[in-house]
Amino acid sequence: MSSREVERQRLRRELHDGVGPTLAGVALGLESADRALDGDPQRASRLIKETRNDVAGLITDVRRVVDGLRPPMLDEVGLAGALTQLCDAFAARTDCQISVRTGELPTVSAAADVAAYRIGSEALTNVVRHAGATHCEVTLSSSDGWLLLEVTDNGHGGAASRNGGSGLPSMLERAAELGGSVDVRSSSTGTRVQARLPLAPVSADG
Repeated sequence: MSSREVERQRLRRELHDGVGPTLAGVALGLESADRALDGDPQRASRLIKETRNDVAGLITDVRRVVDGLRPPMLDEVGLAGALTQLCDAFAARTDCQISVRTGELPTVSAAADVAAYRIGSEALTNVVRHAGATHCEVTLSSSDGWLLLEVTDNGHGGAASRNGGSGLPSMLERAAELGGSVDVRSSSTGTRVQARLPLAPVSADG
């Protein structure tokens, strides 16, 4: 099965099981509020408030689904090419010099290359927004069934202890979902983010 078909199936499931039922509930809530508007304004107000909360939750769900979508460039130029383009785009907008080193990679599962791309994107975002770095190196390689991604910068550190907005929990979660890991080492001389992801999907029975 192609990576595109895997992505279509995942998106179809997310929309059917999550977004669809919530939208149906929102429609019913608005219809009930409309019927109650004249005879029971308090009930109408309560229903509108509940529907507003449902919509807020729906926005969060949609953002989560969109965040998990497979970037088209992964199919167009592959993981190494996509990361290289991403690094070039970041470097063009900042004063940080970003270099990329990639080895020859074996076949990477659709889930692993999406996770690697998203983790790399988050790590680079942290570098340019928070690190105050002048140089960053991105390395992509593989070893013994694992995809290895490393993002190293010469900034002022603090990434491991930074609260909110740094995206570290998201990186850790993406790797853990695949049976991989992310290790973050940060000091006053720079930060190193190392992601270790299985090249092949982990079977349900482990």
